[in-house]
Amino acid sequence: MRPELLHIGPVTVRAYGLMMAVGFLAAGLVTAWGFRRRKLPVDTALVALIGAMVGGMVGAKLNYVLLYPDLWPQSVLTGRGFVWYGGLVGGAVAVVAVLLATRTPLGPAVDATAPALAVGYGFGRIGCFLTGCCYGSETDLSWGMAFPQGSPPTEGLVHPTQLYESLASFAIAGILLLILQPRMRKHGLLFCSYLVMAGIERFLVEFLRTNSPIWGGLTLQQWVSAVLVVVGTGGAVWVLQAPRSRIGASGDQNHMAYD
Repeated sequence: MRPELLHIGPVTVRAYGLMMAVGFLAAGLVTAWGFRRRKLPVDTALVALIGAMVGGMVGAKLNYVLLYPDLWPQSVLTGRGFVWYGGLVGGAVAVVAVLLATRTPLGPAVDATAPALAVGYGFGRIGCFLTGCCYGSETDLSWGMAFPQGSPPTEGLVHPTQLYESLASFAIAGILLLILQPRMRKHGLLFCSYLVMAGIERFLVEFLRTNSPIWGGLTLQQWVSAVLVVVGTGGAVWVLQAPRSRIGASGDQNHMAYD
């Protein structure tokens, strides 16, 4: 782990912040490419990215404060203390608001953001790894790692679940871009596929984490992941049954064409 990457005079470049910035930049490039491929206005992609960044950070921090109210108000002013599903909800609300305000067709637009979400999340988890947070339970496997200065510090070797999730997220992005996208012609289906895969990934990784179960032997994160899978599956069924015009109705028909 290396929470502080370098010092430039009085400025400290922290790993988590840098990886967040790299993640947003990479997600922005993927989103812009996706918008251009779908003949959507690329400038809207930039506005949506800014909205996702602000909404995601606010949602992630607010969710953390709600989960750990005893750490208020100190947690608000730190670079740590973000909850991924709070960020997902906050970012999604902001993006949808931008798309509605700009009258951008929702179906193709959210499809363009799906691989970007996976890429951004992958870089974010690298930041968690370098910072020493969000690791897993103890293990005696050869690739187990110690985070003696982590949050909190570890006493032995643990699963580097941050790297598990990072690799899984990049794999999801690859599947979406290289395998599913060329084959899916109904708008919204790619985004639904992302929800299902992201939900399954986090649900499985949670078995290697140390979060406490809340009901039915499952953690809060697993229940949220299950909801993502259900929503993604239900959305996919609806998309497959819905006429094409219903999914991309709010915009010029030319915006719904692929290259």
